[in-house]
Amino acid sequence: MLKELINKFVYSDRKEELQIKKFEQMINFAESVIQKGDSTLKEKHPVLDIIRLLGRRTQSEMISDILHSEEEVHAPNHSLERLLFNHTILLTEDGRDLIDFKKRVRSERAIKLKRDLVLPTPGKQSKLLQTLTKIGFDREWGPWTQDRVNHKVEVWLPMGIAWVHSGNHSIIAGIIRSEGIIKTNNIYDISEIYRYVYCDGLNFYRKEDNSIIAPVQNLEFAAIFEIGRRMKEKKISF
Repeated sequence: MLKELINKFVYSDRKEELQIKKFEQMINFAESVIQKGDSTLKEKHPVLDIIRLLGRRTQSEMISDILHSEEEVHAPNHSLERLLFNHTILLTEDGRDLIDFKKRVRSERAIKLKRDLVLPTPGKQSKLLQTLTKIGFDREWGPWTQDRVNHKVEVWLPMGIAWVHSGNHSIIAGIIRSEGIIKTNNIYDISEIYRYVYCDGLNFYRKEDNSIIAPVQNLEFAAIFEIGRRMKEKKISF
């Protein structure tokens, strides 16, 4: 029994060491890209390609999870809580949470579905089936076009993460077919959060007292979070 417990702890320590190593490798690579990239390119800075690359697997899983379900209605498995941490958790002693650190930016951004880190959460198989079979240059509804009423996307700076709030199924069709641009003025800068939160690859912590906010559940998004800190320091933004 004692041997089993020792082995369990040893395995846990090695697993954590490997996780931290992977996390640091992603951060180090991004820092190299920041150093070598041309900061005058602004939204074209190559570190944004690293953000897109790191988020691509999660984007694919968010889209394809619905295909694994036997049910028509699908409950998304990739909430903000699973990608980062619960937005209602208090991050400061004076009671501020993640929403309090979202600062509206009076600007418009053009989100390219074939390129940018767009995160939709499909809810119904029938809707996805319809959009995938009907949207396209050679299909019944024609090429993908933005629906200003239905397509609602919220973009977080500096990383350029685009959270889809409405129009998930048709936006997925655009992503898969590499068609379409969404123009939105629903832009938020979350940079202030870096004064109060940090991540070491295992957990997110409050800076004020180094207490744990939440464990890391998605290593790539933990890395994206910390890369955003480096982008803020170098005044790079999507």
